[in-house]
Amino acid sequence: MPASALNLYDLLHYTRVSATALQDLADATGAPFLKTVAGVSLSISSMIQDVRMNRERCVRMLQGIHKLLCGIATLCVRSGHGLSPKMLDNIGSFAQYLRVAVR
Repeated sequence: MPASALNLYDLLHYTRVSATALQDLADATGAPFLKTVAGVSLSISSMIQDVRMNRERCVRMLQGIHKLLCGIATLCVRSGHGLSPKMLDNIGSFAQYLRVAVR
């Protein structure tokens, strides 16, 4: 199956299977550089998997931030007379959290 027809999950899986098979072939034949190619390929696929997982986490975090921002904006509009000290404290805590997350 051509690699372009696979989704990322399947492509990562099949790449790891191929690289592992190539490592076994290198062990069996002693052919030079096969083990290196297989090892580097496994390392790259692991890095891509980590990036994929980090991307999914970032998307979930951004979705949560978006919901909170919309909630804060709604509270500000509906309050009319300003926010309570407790609400301002909560918004300040959220701002601090965002500063730490950006660093």
